[in-house]
Amino acid sequence: MNRTRALLCATALSVALGACASREDMTAIEAAAEAFHAELAEGDARTIHDTAAEAYRQTTSFEQSERLVAFFKPRLAPCEPPVRVKNNVSTNYSTSGNFVTVVYQRQCPLGVMTETLTFLIKDDVATLAGFNFNGDQIMSEPAAPVAPAPTSPAPAAPDLPPASPPTDAKTPI
Repeated sequence: MNRTRALLCATALSVALGACASREDMTAIEAAAEAFHAELAEGDARTIHDTAAEAYRQTTSFEQSERLVAFFKPRLAPCEPPVRVKNNVSTNYSTSGNFVTVVYQRQCPLGVMTETLTFLIKDDVATLAGFNFNGDQIMSEPAAPVAPAPTSPAPAAPDLPPASPPTDAKTPI
């Protein structure tokens, strides 16, 4: 009985500790997330792709990253800045590294949008390993750009020939 209780306590402790990310890791993650959001807002697919974790670059080509950024950027433009959901952090320690997933939310015209960002932590550096956006705003068509006003005046309508004078004379039958 005591051995089972000790085993259960040790398991509970390891699960509790395994679900946490250190303060240093969270500082690195928040800085990396801020950089990702800025690059996405600027449409900088090159930096997003080139600074991502190796696993991301092996599974996602630059052209795919470019298409993703082109898709997301106009849909995110009308939204408020993202805010991290503080107590929604998931940590996964594996032989491939320490992966930490954080959740952000944005208020958008069509409702709340949820962003899930996963980072690989190595040597106190967080690199983007993946991202996911979910919400009605993503499924909507972005607003059409407003056409610029013409810079030169429109040509005048051509003059019409004068109207023929009315005839009051009645023709005999």
